Formats: sequence, C-alpha cells, structure tokens
Amino acid sequence: MKASNRVIFNTSILYVKMGVTILISLYSVRLVLASLGAVDYGIFNVIMGVVSMLSFLNAALTVSTQRYLSFYQTKDEKTRLVKIFNNSLVLHIFAGILIVVLLEFLGGYILKTYLQIPSNRMEVAYIVFHFASISVFFTFVSVPYSAAINANEKMIYIAVISILESFEKLILAIYITYTSADRLLVYGVCMGCITILSFFCYFMICHKKFDECRHFSCKHIDVNLLRDMGGFAGWNIIGSITGICKNQGVAVLLNIFKGPAVNAAYAVANQVSSQLNFFSATMLRSINPQIMKAEGAGNHLYMLGLANSACKYSFLLLAFFAIPCMFEMNAIMGLWLKEVPKHTVLFCNLILMAIMCDQLTVGVNSGFQACKLVRISSIFVGFIKLLILPLGYIVLKLGYSVYWVIILYAVVELLAGVMRIILANKYMGLNVLYYFREVIFRVIPPVIITCGICYLIIKTISVEYRIIITVVVSFVAFVSSSYFLSLQDSEREHIRNLAFKIRIKVNEKFN
Repeated sequence: MKASNRVIFNTSILYVKMGVTILISLYSVRLVLASLGAVDYGIFNVIMGVVSMLSFLNAALTVSTQRYLSFYQTKDEKTRLVKIFNNSLVLHIFAGILIVVLLEFLGGYILKTYLQIPSNRMEVAYIVFHFASISVFFTFVSVPYSAAINANEKMIYIAVISILESFEKLILAIYITYTSADRLLVYGVCMGCITILSFFCYFMICHKKFDECRHFSCKHIDVNLLRDMGGFAGWNIIGSITGICKNQGVAVLLNIFKGPAVNAAYAVANQVSSQLNFFSATMLRSINPQIMKAEGAGNHLYMLGLANSACKYSFLLLAFFAIPCMFEMNAIMGLWLKEVPKHTVLFCNLILMAIMCDQLTVGVNSGFQACKLVRISSIFVGFIKLLILPLGYIVLKLGYSVYWVIILYAVVELLAGVMRIILANKYMGLNVLYYFREVIFRVIPPVIITCGICYLIIKTISVEYRIIITVVVSFVAFVSSSYFLSLQDSEREHIRNLAFKIRIKVNEKFN
C-alpha cells in the first residue's frame, strides 16, 4: 500500500474507532452515574484523578518508543528492532514499577489527608485505589506493544482493541445496574481487570504479527540504548510538564484573581478545544510513523515535506470543525449546558484560536522528534509557552479583564510556533519560504472564505435552528475552497483516483 493511501486508511480507521468509542462511552457513563450515584461516582473519579496525575510520563515514553521503532523500520535491521523493543519493554517495566511504588506510598496519605471521602466508603476506596495502581502498571507495560503496532502502521489492531474495551465497559455498566454487591467495589475492580485484559490483547497480537516482539532476552539489554531512549523520553517529559504547567498555571491564576466561576468557564473551554483538536491529532498519529521512517531511511527532504503536509492537514482538519463552532458557540453552549458560566463563549473561541496557531507548526514538532532535536525544542519552545504565567499575572495584577489572559495565551502559542520555524530552519534545514508557500498561504484562503460566509449567515439569518444552516454551509464552503485553493495538483489527483477506486469497488459489490 502506498504511503499516502496507508495514512488515509489508518486515519479513517482511527476516526471510526473514535466515533464508536465516544458513543459507547457516553451511554456507559450515563448508566454508571445512575448506578453508583453522585457520591460513589465522585469517589471513583477522584481516585482515578490521583492515579492519572503521572500519566504524562506514560505519554512521553510512548513517543520515545514509537520514534525509535519507526526510525529503524526502513533500515532492514531486524536485530536492531528486537533490541529497541526489548530495551523499551525493560524501560516501561521499571517505570511502571516505580509509578506503582510511588502511588502506593503516597496514595493512602493523599486519600486520607486531602481527599474528601466519606468514612464509611474509605475501605472500598482503598481497594479501588490498589486496583487502579495495578492497572497503571499494565498501562505502562502495554506501551511498547501499542508502539510496535503504530510503527508498523497497523492501526486497525488498535481500533479493534479500543472498541472491544468500550464494549467491555458497557457490559460492566449494565452489570452493576443489576448487581446486589457493592457497586463501587465491583466497578473499580472490573475496570482494573479490563485494563489488564487489553494489555494481553496487545501482547498476543504483537507476539503473533511482529517479529521484533517475539524474542525477549537479557542479552539484548543495552545500557547505552536505555540511556539514549531514557534521555529522549526525558526531554519529552519536560515538554509535557511545560504543557501541564501552562494550562494548570493559567487555571490557578484565574482562581486567585477572579474565583472559581471563571475557572469553570476555562475548564469548559479546554474541554471543547481538546475534543475538536482530537480530529487533527488522529490524523497526525497516522502520519507520524511516515515522518520517522523517512528520516530513518535518510530521506531528509521527504521528511520535511511530510512535516509541512502534517502542519497543513492538521490545521485544516481542526479549522473544518472549529470555524462553524466559533461562530455558533452561543448556540452550542445553550444546547450542551443548562447553565453556561460567564466568559465561556469568548474563552472557547480564544483558546480554539490558540490551538489553531499551534497546529500550524505541529508537523515541525514531529520533525524535531524524528531528528532527535527534542531537547532544543523543549527548552526554547517550552520557555516561550511558560511566558503566559508571568504575563498573565501582570495583566491581572494591573486590573485588566480576564480576557487579556486568554488573548495572551493565543499570542504566546503563535510566538511558540514562530520559534519552532526558526529552530527548524537552523537545525533541520527547513526552507521558511517554502513553508509559508505550502502551509500558511494555502490555509489562509479557505479560512477567510468560510469565516466570511459564516459571518454573513449569523448577521442575516435569525431562525431558531440557524446552527444547522451555519454548519452545513460552512462545511461545504470549507471543503470546496480547501480542495481548490489548499491542495496541490498532485494531491487533488490522488483524491480523484482514490474516489474513482472506491466507486469501482462499490459498483462491483452491488452489481
């Protein structure tokens, strides 16, 4: 399968997985909340919140493993791949053990001292916490296996496991509705077992399908490779910590100066932006292995081209959903929330703008990972992103509106993107003029056209369900203008050929 077709296929598979799992999860949460009640459901979520505090370590290690496995996929070095997988597995086993020890050492103290849990539920809460800690270990150990699937671009396996996991959670939600046992205890224990079962699914698939996952031996343990992978993961961890400090730091600033009501608006805005950003993040997940493999094969110029394409497509995918949402945010909030916190609509729109600025250079960040330039990126880009904290403190201390904090949030993201381009030009040889021609100048026209059309709609139409008109017209305008103004001739030709093949297959099936 051609690389472009593989990216499209994998992205489609991940979108199907996302749609199925979201629908099942929404219904499962409804059943669980009704079965457990507000108190027990709150206890479970606060326990999972404590356990997931260290999840950014898992994400950083995941990126490290995927990078190394993808990088050497094209080098025809099977022994090297086996060694990378073995060392990655050892790294994750030790990281998992360390996290479990920390959780077990600190978790009981946190549960008893800081969390408000009714005394009659404390014993059950401890049991649920222990199972959650165990599930964290298996989550860590499953990373090398999911990374191997990702590096081999077999996203369908990840999709199948995720969908099976969603159905298992649905069955559990139905079961606790009827059980006479302690529902919180049953739910907590079974949720941990589902995580363990998912690990064994990853293990069996990888052991059967990928040769590098079959041969575990102590002779493959390489201290230098462990140090190299650990260092790469370490700088990714610093990047993750920067993101956490930025988001949570802004929340703390808003709480100190303006109170919890403004925090509610900020939290809702982050939820909206994260959900919309998932569409472009899914596409990036499919194209990242190609970026790593291109650099691993020594095809640096092709890697830079893929990085530029990732920037363009990530932005377009986010803008496709974000633009109509931004113009109809009032209506969306009214349909979604019973009571919309003050400032929510403007916060949502400004944070979406900030995320869109970030997407303009997200492919360049993947290029840094492929070229092992994460250290440079984490230091310089991370420093700029953290500027929001002192700047936000200053404007709030001077008595300016909270809106200025979120405006600065967007400005800082734009400056971080500029820094990425400067660093990519200096250390990766990225042609800045080419980047502007193939990314910036190609995404601006559909944005301007679609924003103009949406503005005319909201100014001239005032029917009750105008949001439907806005969304439909916006989608049509954005897709058509992107097709003719954002894509290259070769990309349009590829889409036409793909559509032709799909039509032939459909005709063959039904005729």
